[in-house]
Amino acid sequence: RVLAAYELPTTVPEQLTDTELMDLFSRDKKAIDGVTFVLDGPNGVETVVGVDPDVLAASFTAVR
Repeated sequence: RVLAAYELPTTVPEQLTDTELMDLFSRDKKAIDGVTFVLDGPNGVETVVGVDPDVLAASFTAVR
């Protein structure tokens, strides 16, 4: 709902491979040692680090 409210994309472009997506994630300004997510959790902002690359690949597939 939040992404849609700001008219941000909610799907992964099919032409991007998992490898390309991981490369883009690793270029993010929050990426220090691997991929870092900053999420809106039940108690406010939560930082998630150390996500398994296989889990990320599965999530990319799930949202295509």
